[in-house]
Amino acid sequence: MRRRLLAVVIIVLPLTLLAVDVGDAATARQCRAVDHRAGSGPNDDNTIEGMKRDVASGGTWSELDAAAVIGGTVLFHETRWEQGTNGSGKVEDSTYSYASTLWTTDHHQQVPTLRQALNYLDSSGGHALIEIHHWPTWTPKHLRALVNGIRSRGLQDQVFLTGTRGALGALAKMAAGITAIYRPDSDEVFTRKQARDLSVEGVQVGLAFTAAKVAAWQRVGFRVWARQARSDSWNTWIRRNVVTVQSDNPDGWLKWCRSKA
Repeated sequence: MRRRLLAVVIIVLPLTLLAVDVGDAATARQCRAVDHRAGSGPNDDNTIEGMKRDVASGGTWSELDAAAVIGGTVLFHETRWEQGTNGSGKVEDSTYSYASTLWTTDHHQQVPTLRQALNYLDSSGGHALIEIHHWPTWTPKHLRALVNGIRSRGLQDQVFLTGTRGALGALAKMAAGITAIYRPDSDEVFTRKQARDLSVEGVQVGLAFTAAKVAAWQRVGFRVWARQARSDSWNTWIRRNVVTVQSDNPDGWLKWCRSKA
């Protein structure tokens, strides 16, 4: 009896290991990188230059922060213009015309408007995850302009949205057909029922989101993306069947992930 069990183990174990390797290889062929703030490479965060770099790298999405100003929307992460540009004052108190004239301080690159970013994505075939940043400053008019800008250019397959529960809750009423990916706080309990109520198609999570949780969400059709993944966690993510990773080193992730195929 022991000999039979040993024979089964000898046969089954290599097949099991092979199955894991084949699974990883199949998963690796679907690798996707999301460039945090489109900031990797010799450019500043949230710029057209960063988006161009992502498109040129092949398959990299740009993660962008959209900020509401008076009369429009621009790409910027901080709350004051002094934090990275030649401007001054609170971002939310600025006019669209003023914000459109500003440049970043490090590489002297233009602070782009949302319209310019969407036009570039339309012309280049690029992809972006746009965060509705500093949500309380957004008005229904800002949201409608964002949604209409995506729809009018036919970018529903190229532009996904993310934001707080408040932002996504508001979007659920007006953004049908545009994919939303929610980013829970690290200690936040977020259920699939809440995801359905917000009309989101996926979650962007950290390592506390276990393999069992990943599998449970994926089984019912939700996307699971890794948030701010460092290189020492890449093997863990691919073992969990998560191949879309947001990183400050998107090239490194793509190269490593594709090497598993």
